Amino acid sequence: MEFEAKLLDMKFDPGPVDGIVDSDTRAAMGLYLEYRGAVYRPLAPALSSALFEEIVGRPL
Repeated sequence: MEFEAKLLDMKFDPGPVDGIVDSDTRAAMGLYLEYRGAVYRPLAPALSSALFEEIVGRPL
């Protein structure tokens, strides 16, 4: 839930902040990655521990 809340705080809407990495959360992750200039697979960006730490500010 913390990951989704941080995405929402940064204006990348993950849908309901419910702790479930669903299609809305993945879309928000993809938009975040695009914003910072990364190349990603838009259908299924993966939630890695590195991406979690980058967004939340602490290890997964």
